[in-house]
Amino acid sequence: MRMPNPRSAWTTLISLLLVAAPCSAGAAQARWEFVVGLEPAQEILTVRGCSAQAQALVRLRAGSQALPYLKSLTRGGQQTLRPDARGVRVNDWQAGECFEARIDLKSAGLADRYRIGRGKDYWRVSPALWFWRPRRLNPESTLEFRLPAGWSESVPWTPIGESQRYRLGATPDDWPAQTAFGRFDETLIDLPGGRLRVAILPLVDASRRQSVMDWFKDTAPVLLASDGQVPLPDTQVLIVPLPGVSEPVPWGQVSRGGAAAVALFVGADAGSEAWRQDWTTAHELAHLQHPFLGSRGRWLAEGLASYYQYVWRARTGQFSATEGWRRLDAGFKRGRAVGSGPPLAELGRGWGGTMRVYWAGAAYWLESDIALRQHGSSLDAVLGAFRRQHLPSERNWPPEDFITALDAEVPQAGLLARYQRYASDREFPDLRDSYRALGLKIGQINDEEMPANPLRDSIMKQR
Repeated sequence: MRMPNPRSAWTTLISLLLVAAPCSAGAAQARWEFVVGLEPAQEILTVRGCSAQAQALVRLRAGSQALPYLKSLTRGGQQTLRPDARGVRVNDWQAGECFEARIDLKSAGLADRYRIGRGKDYWRVSPALWFWRPRRLNPESTLEFRLPAGWSESVPWTPIGESQRYRLGATPDDWPAQTAFGRFDETLIDLPGGRLRVAILPLVDASRRQSVMDWFKDTAPVLLASDGQVPLPDTQVLIVPLPGVSEPVPWGQVSRGGAAAVALFVGADAGSEAWRQDWTTAHELAHLQHPFLGSRGRWLAEGLASYYQYVWRARTGQFSATEGWRRLDAGFKRGRAVGSGPPLAELGRGWGGTMRVYWAGAAYWLESDIALRQHGSSLDAVLGAFRRQHLPSERNWPPEDFITALDAEVPQAGLLARYQRYASDREFPDLRDSYRALGLKIGQINDEEMPANPLRDSIMKQR
């Protein structure tokens, strides 16, 4: 335990006056303690929230779609609260007072559009449907799960020690997140720099779940292929095995609510070799290297993951360096085929420009990696520096801020100027100069025409 430094009487007096002073409008938000319980037979989830701080007004709410699944919301065990879709305003909150919300887990799970939100022994439900809470609260507020024996939770928040208590953090309450409750175990995978908390939902038998876990344990070290460190100290990984599906990993996503977390939807019938050959897992794990960049930064986020999904796998020996370059080249071809359109930074999920978003973004990171290596650094190194200074992050990073932070590491590489040019481009970038620097020809990558090239070899070199 660190002992406090000695204080003068004057400093102590000032401190006491500050503590006694009334809270201003800009004062820290109240700290809350939440306890979540589960009644499996009734398929009810309870959320009890208490605060030791008196407050003139508390606004309780969950997500905009949560109201149909709320069975009751009470204050102090007596007063029934009647929220609408925007929540409910509660006046004159007393110190030590509590509220309790009871959630219909069955209905919430059945609302899942993929029809895998509820099973015999689990529920997979977004916290937006069950987590009633004040809109603003102290980020040091805690959430504790008190579930029956044999039941577990998979949640994105940061664990406090080895208990079932979590720090809520400061991410906005409307950021997407994923939670699951059920008869499953959470497996810890410890790697240099951090750990993954991995849960597999019980949609298939124990033998197939173990096969999926074995595959993921073998795949997870791809995270170390940049600078030997996991990007984040703690990450939730929720794996949903899909019975009867032979496509290895048809879908994955990273969410940021509470903390960064990875969801993987895995074809349970694909088998270990098909899982090993799939690119989706490496792509999603690569997203852990950057903070939330918003819609204007989507091309940067997806481009970074698309670039590393092949670089990392070549570095870890899943295929040869030549094959890594061939696959990148094929991706650039798909992006180029889309043709011209809106500026890259304005491309959303519509219009049919997805391939341009992913592969023009990957082109940006390839060109930046080349420039960084030509100035004695690398993309791995500047992302590592960013990680040490800024991750994990609980805020939205404008893409300009993210690139500015990377650019400051090696200004000569011109990452910011390149970003500004790419963001406004309406055409797929011309990569001929970059290919020449790598000793490659667009659309003509094969083993026979790959003489040694130190720059190219340094990018795909096995770690």
